[in-house]
Amino acid sequence: GNTTPSRPTLPSNSAFLMEILIASSAITTVTDISARSPISSSAVPINAYNVITQGGAACNGIHDDTPQITASIASGRSIIIPPGVTCIVTGVTKTGLSNFTIMGGGTLKLKAETHARVLSISSSSDFSILGVTFDGNKANQTGATDRINDSLAVIDSKRFLLQGNTFKNGYSGTCLLVSNSVAPTGAVNQETNAIIAHNIVKDCGNPGSAAFADGIFAWCDNCEVHDNTILNVTDTGIAMDYSKNIRVHHNVIRGDPALVSAQRPVQGIAILGVTNAIVESNTVEWTQIGITVTLSGNPPVAPYVSAYVTMAYNTVLNTASTLYSGDAISAADPSTNFVRATSNTVVTATRGVVVTPNDSVISHNSVFSTVGRGINVGGGSGAFVKQYFSVTPGQSISYSIGTSVSGGAPVNNGSNGNSTTFNSITANGGSASGSFNGGGTMGSGGNTGIGGPGN
Repeated sequence: GNTTPSRPTLPSNSAFLMEILIASSAITTVTDISARSPISSSAVPINAYNVITQGGAACNGIHDDTPQITASIASGRSIIIPPGVTCIVTGVTKTGLSNFTIMGGGTLKLKAETHARVLSISSSSDFSILGVTFDGNKANQTGATDRINDSLAVIDSKRFLLQGNTFKNGYSGTCLLVSNSVAPTGAVNQETNAIIAHNIVKDCGNPGSAAFADGIFAWCDNCEVHDNTILNVTDTGIAMDYSKNIRVHHNVIRGDPALVSAQRPVQGIAILGVTNAIVESNTVEWTQIGITVTLSGNPPVAPYVSAYVTMAYNTVLNTASTLYSGDAISAADPSTNFVRATSNTVVTATRGVVVTPNDSVISHNSVFSTVGRGINVGGGSGAFVKQYFSVTPGQSISYSIGTSVSGGAPVNNGSNGNSTTFNSITANGGSASGSFNGGGTMGSGGNTGIGGPGN
């Protein structure tokens, strides 16, 4: 059934996390969550280990500090990378750790021509990474198109907090990767239980080249991704793949308006093969596609399809593309089920809200200035559509079972047994009309046209 995702379990490895544990216990609404302040990266756990004064790292931006940083993390202690220092590494990889913290405000920077992950942590649990900068040094990683140049990779791990960090200059791959090493089967529920919050992700990938990079990619069950800022990545700002029970909220994803559309992020937020997700109160601007719900790139069967996804109170601005659809809010994959698109705002897009899945609800969306259809519904059965607000003169609200066309012209190709209800539809200068086979209905008295027909 469609249940609200529960709040993830926070790591409890250090006393300094108590403030966020106390705060999270009182949170009951989205408003409360958005108001929550990030924990201070200056809070120092008891017995913290300084990688310079105790670990022997130079961290002068020149010397290779890989052995010292590796040994410090391997100690299992809470370690500090002091603010203002840069530790050069050739890629640090650690496995099987628990109850540790990496924090402090300093930078881990990938050595030139290394083509590796800055830091990779696998098969670990109950840890936090706070206030650290991960620099992929993409200007000096020429030719790295293998998509493994992640700034931070967390693999096969559970119960962790990634907060207040900066991930930047990844050549390819993902600036922040949370994933698993075994392909999903649908029967295995990877109980990740993580929070990714208040991070800055920027300048990942190389526009116009084959080096694509996501901002945050997470295959992550029972996870919350919130209050992150993602700037100028080349693939997807936030990609949630194969996941269950997730919340993605109050994030900001922006491309560079100075670039041509084909060089901007492909997608702001992508929900790919996810079951039970809430995507709310995010802002996406200057991307090729805004927020999309679709397959994870595999055949349209479990666990690769998406279902029970709510997209609400999001703002999507300036989506356009010469390569992709340019849709602002999109659930155009027919294998997806039970999608809710409600109270979203779209300003300037190729198309506004596009939804085709079965048993979906589309309501209270505001669409301003689209090249094509403001709101497009088609292909699914059992949809309930109400209270669209389309405010651009001449723009159409187009809806039908099976096919939708510009201008709202009637289309009769719905299959028998389909049932779609439309209520309280307003079209300003456009049209609100439709015709259906197999039981489709228009709500009586609630559909109006301002300067256009309402049928």
